[in-house]
Amino acid sequence: MSKRTVMLAVVGLVVATVTAIAIVLNQSAPSGSAAPSGTDEVKQPDPPRVYAYMTVHFGQDWTQTNSELVAMNGTKQIGRASLGWLGTRPAFTTDGRHVFTMAGDRLLAISAATGQVTEVPCDGCQDR
Repeated sequence: MSKRTVMLAVVGLVVATVTAIAIVLNQSAPSGSAAPSGTDEVKQPDPPRVYAYMTVHFGQDWTQTNSELVAMNGTKQIGRASLGWLGTRPAFTTDGRHVFTMAGDRLLAISAATGQVTEVPCDGCQDR
């Protein structure tokens, strides 16, 4: 074996050893480990997540069926809006401040912060 081959083998062995040690140390560290030294910060739990869903209340026939859009923050109900017969799948605005759905010829939105329901006419929205 040449000197160059031995040197490359030693360097490869050192790199493999350092990588293995780093992996073991990373796996053994507790998740969410303590704050950097010198600080007394404690990691706060994540705030509840805002989500929305539709409820459908079936009547004796389709004319008596109605639905609601419900917005929740964790386990707390934020707001509720009656849609009448059926609405589209709920969606959030890109900034996450409102959840909305189309209900016939109107658009219903619930504020994720206050639960205030806003209704806006949407002529021709179903035409797309």
